[in-house]
Amino acid sequence: MDAAKRAQWDAWHRMKVGARQTLIMGLVAVLGAVALAQLSLAGGTSESGKVADLQRQVTKLKAQVGDDARTAGKRRRGPAGPPGPAGATGPTGPMGATGAPGTPGTPGTPGAPGTGLDLFDYAEVTTEESTTSTSFTDLATAGPAVTTTVPQNGLVSVFAQADIKADTGGTLCQIGLAEDGTNIDATNALFASNGNTAYQTFYPFPGTSTGIANRLFADGRTIPAPAGTHTYKLTYRKSGAGICSFKNRKLWVAPLGG
Repeated sequence: MDAAKRAQWDAWHRMKVGARQTLIMGLVAVLGAVALAQLSLAGGTSESGKVADLQRQVTKLKAQVGDDARTAGKRRRGPAGPPGPAGATGPTGPMGATGAPGTPGTPGTPGAPGTGLDLFDYAEVTTEESTTSTSFTDLATAGPAVTTTVPQNGLVSVFAQADIKADTGGTLCQIGLAEDGTNIDATNALFASNGNTAYQTFYPFPGTSTGIANRLFADGRTIPAPAGTHTYKLTYRKSGAGICSFKNRKLWVAPLGG
């Protein structure tokens, strides 16, 4: 209920209560006058006592009328008004104590396998080239060559292969290994052909400078190397008469941790 309607209701209620009080007081006055008239007509020696008794009744009636008026004048509680607007947000309280650690979560799904270890550095020369040198040398296209960094107290793992042939039977075609431009062994080869006159793929073979054409038994070399960055390269020579030819030359080099 808004203020204007409440004020109208209060004014109407006061007017109603006042009219009721006036009516009741008028009735009391009439009853009092009637009683006094009856007393005067009756006469007798006990008039003072009757008057007193009548006055007590009138007083009692007035008190009752006053109580009724006060009861009627009490305001009834009106309906609750709408909630007021929310107050402003109070200041942020102090930070609470740190809670206990939560339960560890479920391990995640393992990632997909990688594409492979990039352990070996690799180089290749496919060009077909020949030599008649009896000492290890470069062909017209040098290499292949691989540069790698060797750790302190490290080693180097080397693997190679090439297609080899001699134009004359019995001629051995050999491949050596150079480190930073100098052959590691000027006498012994990394691997060699077996005097074949048609191209055949050869690989290093353990414990000998003679190569092997069966890749199942092929094996690389693991050699000590000084720490630092070094370049490893294949070199070529012949042993015997004739000419040696090489193609599809491949070299893999990997430093091993120290």
